[in-house]
Amino acid sequence: MDNGTIVFEKEYNVENKAEFKLLKEVEGEVIRYAYIKGKKVLDKGIFRRD
Repeated sequence: MDNGTIVFEKEYNVENKAEFKLLKEVEGEVIRYAYIKGKKVLDKGIFRRD
């Protein structure tokens, strides 16, 4: 959420994938993500669901 509250937290293996489809259990129109490898954050951002 905008105030920093985590409403859903789960890790998915996306290594060597060009595309990843979110499961229906991930709710919301605006999704914030972080791509983590080991203890380093490689990428993070926000996208809107179609």
